[in-house]
Amino acid sequence: MQSLTLTSNVQEYKNTIEKEIGIQIPIHIENGSLPFQACFDSAQISIRIQSSYFAAISQSEFDQCIAHELTHALLRFKENYPSIEPEDLENPIHCRLAAVLATSLEDIVVEKRILDQSLGTLPSCFNRAVEDLYKFAKRNKVLSYIPCSDPLLKQWTIISKLIMVWSYQQNFLLTENQQTQVKRMYKAFERNYHKEYLIFEEIKNYIISSNIYTSVGYLNLLKGLLIKWNLPIKLL
Repeated sequence: MQSLTLTSNVQEYKNTIEKEIGIQIPIHIENGSLPFQACFDSAQISIRIQSSYFAAISQSEFDQCIAHELTHALLRFKENYPSIEPEDLENPIHCRLAAVLATSLEDIVVEKRILDQSLGTLPSCFNRAVEDLYKFAKRNKVLSYIPCSDPLLKQWTIISKLIMVWSYQQNFLLTENQQTQVKRMYKAFERNYHKEYLIFEEIKNYIISSNIYTSVGYLNLLKGLLIKWNLPIKLL
């Protein structure tokens, strides 16, 4: 496994966040089945990385990944951003649903923060992700991260991916070709997944009007979504 260490600016960002929240945030790297997966573990207050290899991960991607997870810690422990969990912790579908919704919404704030710190760049996989989503919407491709066994989870996973693409549109300057590909993808979902697309549009308006870059605005967004769509999720 390739050995990667933080560059000085990300290490400085880590030091600053640890000082602000008053907690050290260790980074645990271990072998995993996926090429690269990282998460902030709020229970253990650590960053966990699982990877089957690091050879394909560039230094900038590694740095951005760590900065991203550090920012989740800042929002949770310094700025009191609320979190959510399923009403039934024994229901694996509802657990995944809560994780999908929380990630898609909080990541909008996180990406904006690291971009403001000059630590964020458009992911190298963005173009491929948009193309894959387009093919999925045209029913020409099966995506492993969009489950088909549960209708509710499938619906909200699709919505979360549309939110993700839209958030990158807001935070990064896309090329004319990228904007064209994104619009093509939206049209495919509007045509073939009309209900999901309409919910996405409504959530987008919620996000714009709620000022989610503050903890109060983010809380109002979550309350509105959970009430509006009666999801089996509760605020913490």
